[in-house]
Amino acid sequence: MVCIHSHTGKLIAKGALLEDFKVNMRSEFVHVLGSGNTIVGDAANVFLGALKSMSSGLINGSASYKQMGALVWRHTDNFAMSFSLEFHYTYDAMTEVVRPIEAVCELALPGETRTGNLQMPGPSILEALHPSFPNMPPSSRDGIPVPVEDKEDGCDTYINITIGNLLFMGWVIVSAEPTYSKFLDEDGVPIYAKVAVEAKSVHSATKDSMRRWAHS
Repeated sequence: MVCIHSHTGKLIAKGALLEDFKVNMRSEFVHVLGSGNTIVGDAANVFLGALKSMSSGLINGSASYKQMGALVWRHTDNFAMSFSLEFHYTYDAMTEVVRPIEAVCELALPGETRTGNLQMPGPSILEALHPSFPNMPPSSRDGIPVPVEDKEDGCDTYINITIGNLLFMGWVIVSAEPTYSKFLDEDGVPIYAKVAVEAKSVHSATKDSMRRWAHS
């Protein structure tokens, strides 16, 4: 079971995992001395290549050393997670299927004012840079989902995701792709739907943040 909570711990949506979920961690490393392919280096290699030919291979070297290929860390990406949720009709397709899908999808979208001004999803810059970010774990895995547009609850900021006993704090939904069943109930509402979700951590991935996923 996957639960998506607002940063204050209120439940936004809850659904069953359709398949295994993945978390991606990626760091970029660069050559400490660049690629080693400089104009001077290339010219030296041409000269040394000519010496090799003229000496029938007795002189054989280059302007490159294996140490020039040494890699050093440059930066680490944010955690990236992908999972799919499914929702089934048992008593009310609108409540059990359509509304939860909407709640998940809205997390990836901006709001709008009456004048058409777009309201940013996710945390503000001050929230993201605050030293105590994120600071509020979900208070419960159960409860009644709250509307995403409930500004007082702070849903238009970062979220926390609980999958089983794993807690992912301080994330944003960057992509949501719903698929609705062609079978409808008597009111014309799909009786089944699934949504493919991609989420990213607000901060860069670290060893310490990964160790905090498991909680009792």
